[in-house]
Amino acid sequence: MAIIYKTLSSHVYEPISNYLKDSKNNYLEIGVFNGIGLAKIAADHPDTMCEAVDPFIEDGHTTGASQIRTGKKMSAQHNSTLEAIDKLENVNLNVMTSHDYFANLTKEKITSLNIGTVLIDGNHHYDFVVNDYKLAMAVIGNKAGLIVFDDMSVPGVKKAFDEFCIEHQDRIRDQLSIANGVAISVFIKEVV
Repeated sequence: MAIIYKTLSSHVYEPISNYLKDSKNNYLEIGVFNGIGLAKIAADHPDTMCEAVDPFIEDGHTTGASQIRTGKKMSAQHNSTLEAIDKLENVNLNVMTSHDYFANLTKEKITSLNIGTVLIDGNHHYDFVVNDYKLAMAVIGNKAGLIVFDDMSVPGVKKAFDEFCIEHQDRIRDQLSIANGVAISVFIKEVV
């Protein structure tokens, strides 16, 4: 039976869920929008800690869905996320930018988080996506892992992804297209 995710980026959640089935590591979602996908992942994987980061500020990419102007608070999405994760004990929501989240991480915190799977679907501007892939690689560290880049048709996302592939070519084991290239799964090799 197929897993059904009714959410804005529904195409990314089934591959993430499938990867988490065999993973002993935790999950980081950068950009949760309305929290439905995050909640489904957490419910389907109760032994996986799901770390999430979103300042709930419209970046201009989802104005059609949020009905909020660029740069404004997305209160409805924040409230939806809080409602979706309300009874889930394995979710930690950080209401802040990914830049602030990354800046506050210590080596000890990275070790305790034990993250091996990351969804990059936050702010779609180039400098944010670069920060997000650096954050993803920092939390994965030397472990094998999975990074999913969503919204590859957005120029800033594509540019950052291309740079990621060059910068980390020695760690990339494989890449798989999701939904005809809308997103890309990047499998990260363990450093031995």
